[in-house]
Order: sequence, then structure tokens, then C-alpha cells
Amino acid sequence: TEEIVRQERFAILDISGKNSHDIRSTNPFITREEISGVKTGTSPEAKENLILSKEIEGLTILIVILGSDDRIQDANSLMNWIDYNLQLK
Repeated sequence: TEEIVRQERFAILDISGKNSHDIRSTNPFITREEISGVKTGTSPEAKENLILSKEIEGLTILIVILGSDDRIQDANSLMNWIDYNLQLK
């Protein structure tokens, strides 16, 4: 699954196998080496949502943001907090 969620873009075929559809990730963090996906979502009711898996110092940290008005800013704030606090050890 990691190879799928880390892709910025890929094509899928429809059920007939004749028509290709280009799929692009809405996750701006997947280009970062320490991030391995995972899921984005937005709807009027749920607002902005984001799940990230971050590898740091041998740990896998799952970051879950739900009901956000700015999931990118929230994710950056959480990742900065994680990085800073792991350095204090």
C-alpha cells in the first residue's frame, strides 16, 4: 500500500479496460522522504481531513487531522511540534 499512497500521480483503467483516467494526489506532503501518504479528504460537512504517516528517529508517527479549516497549516504545525519535541530527548 505504501507504494500507492506515495504516488503523486497515476493512471487507472475503467472497467472496460479501454479508457484511462489520470489520478492526482491532493497530499502535498508525499514528496517528503519522511512522509508515507496516507489519506486526504474534504467535504462541506467534514471540512478538511488528512492522515499522514511520518517516520522519524526509527518511529512511525500517525498524524490525524479531522474537521480542519486548513489541514496543511495544521499538519505543518504538528510536524514542527513533533520534530522539536523529539530533539529535546
